[in-house]
Amino acid sequence: MSIFSTTSASGGLVVEDEGARVPRPGGRLGGPGFGTVEFDRLLQQARDTLASTRRAAQATGVGGGTEPGAVQAVGEALDGLVRAVANADGTLSDFTLDPRVLRLPLADVADGVRQAVNAAVAEARAATEPVIPDDVPQVDLDALGERIERIQSDSLRQMARFSETVNDVLDRMRRP
Repeated sequence: MSIFSTTSASGGLVVEDEGARVPRPGGRLGGPGFGTVEFDRLLQQARDTLASTRRAAQATGVGGGTEPGAVQAVGEALDGLVRAVANADGTLSDFTLDPRVLRLPLADVADGVRQAVNAAVAEARAATEPVIPDDVPQVDLDALGERIERIQSDSLRQMARFSETVNDVLDRMRRP
């Protein structure tokens, strides 16, 4: 059985068993009032907030862009004689040449095709990228999640060592 101690309202030392891991006013050993249960709850709350932020970012297109299949962009050249419609993945969904291009030099038509396709592809890709104002700081949610997990692991190890030390001290105090 693990033993924990807290400071009672009168300032005396109170010994509790493992099931009593609840923050008390004044805290354990005069600390800020966080036991392992409270600490775990705060870390879980941070993980839940991070997960909901990730879901919101994906739903709004922040950090992941718009769904590629939902975007089609148009590029035109030679005053609308060449028209290309591109998907976000760079594929063309439509390509139209006005019959009047037959009157133009082949090099001009080839250049117009290149311009229209490149313009459509660039516009489609740009539409899938998130638009975040410059004054909004960028947050790497994956790195933040990894850091929270490392903090939790480290803190649980430290809390276990602290608990072990407190138990050793209490055992020594009980010995004659």
